[in-house]
Amino acid sequence: MAVEPRESPVITQRLAGQELKPGPHKIQGIGAGFIPDTLDLSLVDRVEQITSDEAIEHARRLSRRKEFFPGFPAGRPWPQPSG
Repeated sequence: MAVEPRESPVITQRLAGQELKPGPHKIQGIGAGFIPDTLDLSLVDRVEQITSDEAIEHARRLSRRKEFFPGFPAGRPWPQPSG
């Protein structure tokens, strides 16, 4: 599974054979607008996207519930296990 900002979906674009069109977002630490050569896309079975606002809100909720203060990248919603 890969995670990327909805505002800059370059992994989704690459997997769909589209031109990469990165966009601005507020999620620090992910979505740099390029795909590094070290990322083996054959290992990616799905891509989860999250908006900047969703990441910020989830990080805030997590800090209130778990008593620690993560950055925005930790604020993405964790997918439910399939099956």
